[in-house]
Formats: sequence, C-alpha cells, structure tokens
Amino acid sequence: MLEYSCDGTGHSGDTGLNSFALVTYLPDPLKAYLDDLRVSLETDPLPPRAHLTVLPPRQIASGASVAQATAEIAAKLRSWPAFEVVIGGIGIFPGTRVIYLEIEEGASDLRQMHVDLNGGVLFADERFVFHPHITLAQRLDPAQADSLARLAADIWASYTGPRRFFVEQFTFVQNTVDRGWRDLSAHQLSQVSVARL
Repeated sequence: MLEYSCDGTGHSGDTGLNSFALVTYLPDPLKAYLDDLRVSLETDPLPPRAHLTVLPPRQIASGASVAQATAEIAAKLRSWPAFEVVIGGIGIFPGTRVIYLEIEEGASDLRQMHVDLNGGVLFADERFVFHPHITLAQRLDPAQADSLARLAADIWASYTGPRRFFVEQFTFVQNTVDRGWRDLSAHQLSQVSVARL
C-alpha cells in the first residue's frame, strides 16, 4: 500500500528514507481509470500511481547499501518469467479499513515472488500476511469505509476497459520525507512466448 509523488522520480536534496518497496505499475487505460477512482475516494490523496506491490515497505539491512539491494533484486528477477494478472472485485481489509481490488489470476505468482524476494538485505518480518492487491483508498474515516467501498464497487462495475495485463517489469522504489515514493531502478522479467490478449 504505497503512495507516490507526482511523477515518481527525482527530488531535490537528500529526501530519501530507509524505506523501500518493489512494485509493478499498471498500464493505461487501466492505470488512468484507477488513479481517477482513487482520487474520488480519498479526501487528501497524494497524486496516485496505480500499482501492485510484491515487497511492501521495508528497511535495507544495517550496513547494506541501496546498490546491494538493487543487485539482489536484479539477480532474483532475472529468471522470473512474465505472467498475467486479472483483477477481480472490491474488498476491505478488516483491521486497516483499506479499500482494494482483489487479484483473481496471478496472485499465486505474486505470492511466490514475494517469498523468493523477501530475503537477503531486504528481508522483513512482514507486519501483515502478504495479500496481493491494488490499493484504492486508505487512511479513511472507519465510519465511511463501507459506503466508500460500495461506491468503489459501483464505479468499478461500470469500467469497460481491460481488467487483465501482463506483468513484465518491477520497479524498486524509495520512500521520501514528503510521503512520496521515487523510482530507483526498473527490472525486466524474462520474456516467454505467450500470446498477449
């Protein structure tokens, strides 16, 4: 459940925090639609950037560097084939009241990838059980979460564009002091000869 700065890229000065994540950005037109949906649900959102997270925010191990973390990610992702994701319906996490989109197909790939990547200098004892999803709204007034989830479900039901996409690249991102995220490096998955629908 990440938040992004406007363009996800450079900031002036040393604004980076020891908080990193690994995400894949959604393609348009799906991305644009979900970004607009998120803005309509959250009262004070940062400019959104629809994504799936495979490594939730975590610190780099003491004494390790960003370069080491990047190298570990690159080595592990190099052998992963691209895979398809299909988006399902709306859900709400019970404890945090975060509204999200469920992953109908591709969730098992994302879970296995999380297991493979959650090690080395990026190991974290996760606060929550890893649950692949696309965040639509967070930090909500709990009293409004259910009604906003119903609104999100209605808006999502009206979407006529693609609900499936191929995951072919992940981006290593760093948290910043302004609550944003900046892109550090992009990592391609290995290509497979699968018909793109």
